[in-house]
Amino acid sequence: MDEEMREKMISAFEDAVRVAGAKDYETGMMQARNLIVFVSGLVEFVTRSICAMGTIEGLRKMLDSMEEMSEEEAALLMLVLNQLPQLLRFGLMTVGKTAASTIPPPSGGRKPALTARQIKEALDYVSQLNRKGVSMPVAKARASQKFGCGLRTIERLWTNRESLPEDEPTMGELVSRVLKEVNLSAGWPVIPG
Repeated sequence: MDEEMREKMISAFEDAVRVAGAKDYETGMMQARNLIVFVSGLVEFVTRSICAMGTIEGLRKMLDSMEEMSEEEAALLMLVLNQLPQLLRFGLMTVGKTAASTIPPPSGGRKPALTARQIKEALDYVSQLNRKGVSMPVAKARASQKFGCGLRTIERLWTNRESLPEDEPTMGELVSRVLKEVNLSAGWPVIPG
């Protein structure tokens, strides 16, 4: 990885950690690690429990394998089970409110007319036409037609061609890439039990 890209990534990580509320990068990463370890342990426990409770017989086996409960513990467990939908709703609402107040919203605004790759292709097309003797205004008009954007967009890109933007993947593209890498698109992963 080149040094400029590495430093951009470091800066983005630091900004994300500060926006999430940590005083510095190291503290934020320690908090994130602790949270991930806790959540992954909880997810593993819940996943194993749900897999075990996949059938009534599985639920019976799981309950039979538990230690004996006192009457108070059994009453408390029954209360929790009877209130489980409300407890889940409350927990999810609390997490949602906390996330909404601490994590910044996705960047808004209009989607760019062209990607960085398309911008490069459009500017190359204008240059190519101009080298073939087509006047600059006509070359720009043809590029706007070919790439499906406004003439003013091509003119603005031509004026600022020395500082072309880099492609930044959208959240959907990032999620798709991760899903392909871990092969979740083929179905849910099987968790060994």
